[in-house]
Amino acid sequence: MMPQAWKKPPSSRLCLRHALSAVLLLCALGMGCASRPEDKARDLARRAETAWANHRFATALALWEKAHSLTPEDAHVALRLARAYGHRVEWEKALALCREVIERNPRHAEAWRTTALLGMASGRMDEALRAVETLKRLNPEGAESLSLHGDFLLLQGETTGALRAYDAALESLTGEPTSAEPRPEPGPIPSLSRRELSAVIQAKKAACLVALGRRSDALRLIESLAAGAPDAPAVWAHLGRIWELLGEQDQAARAYEAAFAHDPGDIS
Repeated sequence: MMPQAWKKPPSSRLCLRHALSAVLLLCALGMGCASRPEDKARDLARRAETAWANHRFATALALWEKAHSLTPEDAHVALRLARAYGHRVEWEKALALCREVIERNPRHAEAWRTTALLGMASGRMDEALRAVETLKRLNPEGAESLSLHGDFLLLQGETTGALRAYDAALESLTGEPTSAEPRPEPGPIPSLSRRELSAVIQAKKAACLVALGRRSDALRLIESLAAGAPDAPAVWAHLGRIWELLGEQDQAARAYEAAFAHDPGDIS
């Protein structure tokens, strides 16, 4: 029987070459995963949120623009970019992004809410009204939709109707809705908490009372509200406006300072 031929072991150089090839292949695969548009957009969006929180608004806007270019169908990024454009008073760009989201999903509650806010802020009342009415159809007993309806009526000079809408919104916060209508799809941008929303609506109600000449009622409401107001910029911004309407400039200044301290970029 012939002895088996002795096999020469692979050289250390050959082993090293194979090892390096394996490492390079793994790196290439990892880089391929990390370079997906979704991952890049997610990273850009995170960096944008950090920049916005640190008041670097131009940097945040540029990052959201890049993220949106990579994932144009991402509703969260599109609406966050829309709010950033609204902060820069670039209304048409902001509203165009909202329309794109709504075209893809007509039941997107946050897109309609953002449209309503931007429409009222920019004076595009027809578009704002359509958004408010759509939100009311999606969730007729929802506090936010009722409150936005009150905002619209107040801007139109219908103070009594606005007051009724705000009262209905506050009432809706005390219990669960009873309508058989399906709930709207939640939006990707966090809304105010129930406590914060209640405080904002009460401040808006106080504005109606001032407009109706019920100064003492407005003063009682706003003083009670200020004593336990949550630390949210939207709440303190509204409190500042009401104090200003009441002629209490020192109180207004303190409220505006509190709002700015929490978030100078808030547009709610």
